[in-house]
Amino acid sequence: METREQSSLENTPNPNRMPRIKLLNISRLALASPLAYIIAFLLTFLIGGIVILALTGQNPITAYGSFFAYSFFSPYGILEVLAKSTPIIIAGAGMIIAFRCGLWNLGAEGQMAIGAIISTAIGVNLNLPAGVLLPLIFLASFIGGALWSGISGFLKTKFGVHEMLTTLMMNYVALKLLEYMISGPLSMPHPNYPRSSEILPQAQLPFLQYPLNVTFIIALVLVPIVWLLINRTSLGYRLQAVGFGHEAARLAGMNIAKLTLIVMLISGGISALGGTAEVVGDFMRMERNVTGGYGFTAIVVVMLAREEIIAMPFAALFISGMLVGASSLTLVGIPAAFSQILIGLLLLCVVFAGFIERWLKHRWEEKAKVVC
Repeated sequence: METREQSSLENTPNPNRMPRIKLLNISRLALASPLAYIIAFLLTFLIGGIVILALTGQNPITAYGSFFAYSFFSPYGILEVLAKSTPIIIAGAGMIIAFRCGLWNLGAEGQMAIGAIISTAIGVNLNLPAGVLLPLIFLASFIGGALWSGISGFLKTKFGVHEMLTTLMMNYVALKLLEYMISGPLSMPHPNYPRSSEILPQAQLPFLQYPLNVTFIIALVLVPIVWLLINRTSLGYRLQAVGFGHEAARLAGMNIAKLTLIVMLISGGISALGGTAEVVGDFMRMERNVTGGYGFTAIVVVMLAREEIIAMPFAALFISGMLVGASSLTLVGIPAAFSQILIGLLLLCVVFAGFIERWLKHRWEEKAKVVC
């Protein structure tokens, strides 16, 4: 029969085994997330290939070859991908601030429209030096987007209306307002189709190499700024505290209504700069498709990046590559709208990737315990 001392010794953790278990966990668990994403991407293109074959009868390999050759594997395609990612990165940065603080700002498309309207109105009518005009355009656009998003923040704090509903519905109000402006107050004299006059030359930002504009650099600079705001400022910590637990934040003496409104103001203001970037760095005027649906695309990007600001530009580049590559699909007899199908499939597969990641971690942890 075992003595009590022997049983106690057997149940005592072996110090020689514990580091081995820890090393196995660290080395393997670090691979779980990227491996899950790789599986998700492969599943996306596999299912997409089946859809192509079933609905169009075209060779999926030929289609994907054209798709990637036109986007990621050609000099102009890469520039186009970077250019398209610019407003998505900016809008995504604004949305992540709200998401990380527990608020669902789905109004980036409308906020971009407000930014585009304000940018055009100032860029067409104020004849000021570039050093004054451009900062004024960006500042006014930020304020306009903040106030537009602030309406949703006010309705939430005052009447308890969910911001997901109000920000989503206000997208359509802003887009209709944009259409009115290019057909009326800001309309170009005798246009062939609704659009505004071109903004003044001093309101236009230069191209690094067409179609890539300086606004891409602005978008990249915005990423670490937002990261610092969220993770390295007292305001950022307070804002996230509200998202993690309203009741705990309230008991800590925080003004929940005030902080909620601040989140919506900052989030909407930054997202509006995506519309500004399109006006001063691409269209040089305002047209009906100036926002390009990038505000809605940013929702997918933020979800794909799991609300991590550092990962978000990479997700934006990948989605932009899909949008650019889609324009080549018509050359092989596939509708360009197929890119939207791919993006939808990708989002579904990324949700599935979360399950794969958890399954891999669980399996590897169990194996590490058995081996050691």
